[in-house]
Amino acid sequence: MTDSTDKTVERWKPEQFKDKVESKIRESFIDLIPEDAFKKMVSDAIDKFTTGETKRVSDYGGSKEVYVNSGIENVVDQILRDEVKAALKAMLCSEEWVRDYNGVMGKHLAKLVADAAPQMIQQLMSSMIENALQQVRFIG
Repeated sequence: MTDSTDKTVERWKPEQFKDKVESKIRESFIDLIPEDAFKKMVSDAIDKFTTGETKRVSDYGGSKEVYVNSGIENVVDQILRDEVKAALKAMLCSEEWVRDYNGVMGKHLAKLVADAAPQMIQQLMSSMIENALQQVRFIG
């Protein structure tokens, strides 16, 4: 004898439950807010997200005005920072900027060192020479 009723149990999916609850709350909540007020809330949120502002900040010496980035400026700033970091890392890890396994410098690194070498040597040697001259001055 076969049983014709389906006895499989559907698995509970919390994300579906959450979506349904959020949808019902959203529908109920928005119905409580007048349409004009809701549009203004959305408009204000967008304005705040897209427009920076100047705030007066107090510190020990008084107060000063400080510009605070908007949300969109923060997003763009972070994206640009990430892209610049990735580009710099790729560039500085390329064969032009590193030594190879034989100790040979890449051409960009070699040029940077060659261009900076005179000033680096001058800075390194100046304090040693100055100390030697100082000792010679006080010998007699």
